[in-house]
Amino acid sequence: MRILLVILLGVILTGCATAVDKYLREHPDTPPNIRSYMLSRQPCVGMTKEQVIVTFGGPIETTWDKVDNKESWAYRYYYGYYSIETLRDYDTYYFAFDNDKLVRIEKSDEKAERERKYEIEKYIQQHPERSEFKNVILEKKIRIGMNKDEVRLSWGKPRDINRTVTIYGTSEQWIYGSLNYANYLYFDDSILTSWQD
Repeated sequence: MRILLVILLGVILTGCATAVDKYLREHPDTPPNIRSYMLSRQPCVGMTKEQVIVTFGGPIETTWDKVDNKESWAYRYYYGYYSIETLRDYDTYYFAFDNDKLVRIEKSDEKAERERKYEIEKYIQQHPERSEFKNVILEKKIRIGMNKDEVRLSWGKPRDINRTVTIYGTSEQWIYGSLNYANYLYFDDSILTSWQD
């Protein structure tokens, strides 16, 4: 009876071991800092792709970074751990890899801002005559005389665009914000001429 109980307890304990525990048993040479992060279900620069998958499961999305062309895996973080499940309150984090190693961890808004700054730099390099607007764009502001590309780099895509075509040219009204509070930007022949807030 005792032997049966010991065997049953062994089966239960073995079945309760997590994927991380199993990986660490099979890879005793895992560096101590990586081991510690894996056990606490936290990401760590230097992890391999295999270690990330063992710790967090598969990503919800795989993309290539616009700035440095690194493979990026998206994970949702909520209630103290990373998961592929969907809940209402969560942040999306991107894990960027250089070959097999995790080299960068950033929230989705940090990634978007880094990519926005890269797009601004690229735009100014291609259009040095428009460099007077660089700081305005970086500060997410607008100024009369900006073109549509510069406004888009500064404020993003508008919620709506209304276009008027006449014999004198094309005018556009770009709408930003919500229905309760909106900013209206007016363009004549692709140049910002006025706005209303």
